Amino acid sequence: MKDISLERLLDPKFYLENFTKIKGKTPGLIPFILNEAQKDLFNTLNVASRVMLLKARQIGFSSAVTGFLYHKTITTPGTNTALIGYNSDLTAELLDKVKTFYRTTPESIRPQIQYNSKYEISFPAIDSKILVLPSSENVGRGYTLHNVLLTELAFWEKAEEKMLAIENAVPKDGKIIIESTPNAIGNLYHRMWMADNGYVKKQYGWWWHYTEEEIEIIRRRINNPMRFAQEYGLEFLSSGR
Repeated sequence: MKDISLERLLDPKFYLENFTKIKGKTPGLIPFILNEAQKDLFNTLNVASRVMLLKARQIGFSSAVTGFLYHKTITTPGTNTALIGYNSDLTAELLDKVKTFYRTTPESIRPQIQYNSKYEISFPAIDSKILVLPSSENVGRGYTLHNVLLTELAFWEKAEEKMLAIENAVPKDGKIIIESTPNAIGNLYHRMWMADNGYVKKQYGWWWHYTEEEIEIIRRRINNPMRFAQEYGLEFLSSGR
């Protein structure tokens, strides 16, 4: 590791691709090589503080954003990062991603870690931590958060109240990243997506990741045009799920 410059170590793409692994679609760990959609997203995250993603299923954005924020947390002293899942299952999955990034990083560049609870991983030597939380009633309240990932905001209950608390917890130069498949027209995520509100908006439909042959198999398997249009074609529905 001695011949790697500090500049390279501070580059999230270089760091993740060279020093971390993820769980693949088949059993086992594989190097975290970013796909084209993830590379495009990183270009946005490097410069924008408020980002909304409208995305198809299974393109890898939870892994990408979690990895980006994991790297930012362990390379920036005094950083509080929150990964907020739609439900407890997704929260557990986000925590597992963080643990896998950490566990597969070479020991020589791994920061000292301390597990305070199943919802928090802290790095005491640099006074940084990652909170992994479900979107519960009081999520974000009482915290100062420098980076936040919100997953599947389009499906949150009481989204307005929770979003207000999170916005108040993140300073102006902190990052808020919202990623979701579309749901109903008129809910908070849809209104935010349509509004001129300072968020950089990025769309990643199936065409970023799947071939025509692959998506046709998925289309036939789903056998529901409205559901396919929502979960892969980025179409908002006229009513909720």
